[in-house]
Amino acid sequence: MIQLEDFKEELEKKEYDSIYQTLYQRVLDLLKKIAKEKDLNFQYADTMKEEEVPAKVSETFDFDYDYALFEEAGSIFYRFPWVEEKESLVSEIIESYQLLEKNLKKYVEKKKEMEGKDATEIFSQVEKKFLSLYQEMMHFKKKESSTGTFSRLTEELKVFYPYFDELLTNIHIIFVNRALLHWEYLEEEFYRTYPRITLEKDPAELFVVLDNLYEELEKNYQAHAYDYPDLSMEPNETYYDIIEKVLSTYDDLFRQMLKERGVVTEKKGYPLLKELWKVYPFYEEHLGTFLLRASHLQTHLKNVFDMYRYYEKDYKENYEEKLEKYQKDKEEQMEDEDYLGEYAEDFDEVS
Repeated sequence: MIQLEDFKEELEKKEYDSIYQTLYQRVLDLLKKIAKEKDLNFQYADTMKEEEVPAKVSETFDFDYDYALFEEAGSIFYRFPWVEEKESLVSEIIESYQLLEKNLKKYVEKKKEMEGKDATEIFSQVEKKFLSLYQEMMHFKKKESSTGTFSRLTEELKVFYPYFDELLTNIHIIFVNRALLHWEYLEEEFYRTYPRITLEKDPAELFVVLDNLYEELEKNYQAHAYDYPDLSMEPNETYYDIIEKVLSTYDDLFRQMLKERGVVTEKKGYPLLKELWKVYPFYEEHLGTFLLRASHLQTHLKNVFDMYRYYEKDYKENYEEKLEKYQKDKEEQMEDEDYLGEYAEDFDEVS
């Protein structure tokens, strides 16, 4: 295991190139082991030119999917030549190495543990294990599930434990798809998803990920059970109904913010927002983008609460300073637009 202390003398002398070469070889050796375990083609590892490393390693270790065990592999060297704070980057590389090494050990142990066993049967057992934990979490908050099914419990727990909203969502996605998904952003189409690690092709990695998620949830759910308001949820209500309920409380906040600046109104919804942005124009782009996503239910309940808390606190601080900065930025933007407009014909000729 590499430790930062191993390079104490070199760090004191600022011998970063020497440190980098040592780390390069250690990480490369580890990547070879990972490639061998994952049956990946990494034959060119010892013949790569230095400038080829980021691209070639990313090409082989293309693990761009949720909770990938080896997601650091493709970028572990990338920033070293460009970052001035070399010592902090050395620390980051070592941390990434440690994570890779730890997950490789888990992966190898899981493969050995699964030899000769039915992955589908194990998957079913793991789902029951999560179901038992979910029921335990419900009992801790003295809640009752309307059906007790895995899907409904997931939905209810996302309301009762907003801190774990995204984590619970991803656990459910894994069980529905029996896979870890790659999420690819596409313009105008939002997201496209497809399986990357499946129960059939690489069950060991899938189970290690589920083990990690279970451990995180079991260890921390009590500590974060009351980080957010303790909501109720009727049997006929959905998770998205709750999001819309919480979003409706924003109107009260916005009226409070306006009252602080001497504006009293009973408007609601978008008309209220228009009034808000006349007084708080520096929030328009940021808040507008968030509310648009929220209204299309493309966010998590945790984010809805977090944004509320942010504005509830932020609007009270440095109002004049924020407004002055906004106006200055707006003037500079208009000057840039005037400049570009003045030379528009020159740009057209060049293009």
